[in-house]
Amino acid sequence: MIKQIRSLFVAAVAALCCSCGAVGNSGPKMDTPEATALVAQTVKKNIDLAQWKIYRILWQEGEELGNELLRVTVYLVNEAGDCFTQTFTLSGPAKGNVSDLREATGQNRVDFEKVHGISPERIDPAAVQKQYEEAKATIPDNYTFQSVSSYDIAEVLSSGVELFDRGKNVGAIETSFDVNVTENGKEMVESAGKKSLQYYQIQFNVQPDGSVEMED
Repeated sequence: MIKQIRSLFVAAVAALCCSCGAVGNSGPKMDTPEATALVAQTVKKNIDLAQWKIYRILWQEGEELGNELLRVTVYLVNEAGDCFTQTFTLSGPAKGNVSDLREATGQNRVDFEKVHGISPERIDPAAVQKQYEEAKATIPDNYTFQSVSSYDIAEVLSSGVELFDRGKNVGAIETSFDVNVTENGKEMVESAGKKSLQYYQIQFNVQPDGSVEMED
């Protein structure tokens, strides 16, 4: 297990300048029920499910390793089959801002009737919290949890082309989240008077029974 984790760390290593400024109007911590509840409430309050079907919900931290909820982006399809995204800023100086609808990239027009849709009620703070705790329990002692970078719930949509859909579990809801950690005693690297904080990102996939598995 430790070897698998280290392999993931090496593949996903990134550097972050440690002189980042603090964000005002701080949001709830990503790994708390309050953050998850805020996401669910925001989606439920703002999206008219009589007009739209939601096929993806993605929420993210703001400053890297800050572990503070910044935004939630909702992916939507209308009756004509057109796909859009809309982002709600939940903290920071732009708190309360709602983006214009933007055409979703990477997704062609879909059959509205064949999209099941994701209900805001599917975002269960207690269930998500259990997933976070299970994920944290797999982090070795020589690494320290820093943040949940993002949480992603998405329905697998048909491309409309049978050949491209082979092997896809169309209609299934896939859930994953990214956790950032640092290696104890090796957090900082320095060169030419510049210091950077080194961290590693691990993806966890949520299984149908609610358990989590680390991405290989």
